[in-house]
Amino acid sequence: MICKIFTERMSSRTLCFAALSFLAAILARHQIVSVLRLSLKQDQYSHILLIIPISAALMFLERKTIFSRVKFYLPAGLGLVFIALCAVFLSKHPLVGATRWLSPSMALFNLWCVIAFLFCFGLSACRAGWFPLLFLLLIVPIPDQTLQAINSFLQVRSADATYVLLKTARVPVLRPDPVHLSVPGLDIEVAKECSGIRSSVLLFVISLVLGHLFLNSWWKRALFIVLVIPITIIKNGLRIFVLTTLGAYVDPSYLVGRLHHQGGILYFLLALFLMTFVLYGLRGSVRKMRPLL
Repeated sequence: MICKIFTERMSSRTLCFAALSFLAAILARHQIVSVLRLSLKQDQYSHILLIIPISAALMFLERKTIFSRVKFYLPAGLGLVFIALCAVFLSKHPLVGATRWLSPSMALFNLWCVIAFLFCFGLSACRAGWFPLLFLLLIVPIPDQTLQAINSFLQVRSADATYVLLKTARVPVLRPDPVHLSVPGLDIEVAKECSGIRSSVLLFVISLVLGHLFLNSWWKRALFIVLVIPITIIKNGLRIFVLTTLGAYVDPSYLVGRLHHQGGILYFLLALFLMTFVLYGLRGSVRKMRPLL
């Protein structure tokens, strides 16, 4: 009898949350379609396709904790009204169709879904499910200026790592500027495409999930996420180093061949291995793994 009542209560709340989320999706349909197009056409946004499935999977894995105490939280209704008014204002703004409005529009959609969850399931459920809910923020496209800054940082730091590796291997190398390297018979440019922005963002997403699942303190999670940056730079530098030395001393075709265009997966797997090693070190013991079910 108790299970039946609980199931009925959960069903009504779930239907209410689904209805509110569907309403928001209908109102933000143009922005959602734009984000989907970005994620399919531009590598730096491809991770967006993974965010909602991962968030839903985390909700399912932690359902017993998240939905152990559910209760309608009526004050959250005021938040929904406020967001609705903001949406009306944005819809009448002359620049709402511009690309720079896509990020705030999707952030507003995300905020609506979080407050709708709070309204339908209450404060306890929202506190217990804070990570899957905040994880949804990653569906918001990174603004162009921020993305360019990240790209430039990775580009220069990857050139730094390559230069250090070449010096360590005693390969004669000159560096006329931050993104150009010269070895005997070969001049290379560490282009923006060499920054590995796609794999870097994906590694960041993976670090968030693994840190949440397997690390039990905030500082360990923060450290694990921060360490993704040097791991990414090492991965990029090693890839450029291998291609440069092969191109200079074996065959220049390596610089334009399959290893250059399709070999990124090997270095991505190497980065995952390094992340797993770091994760194991931070956890201290496999026996301390958090139970998921």
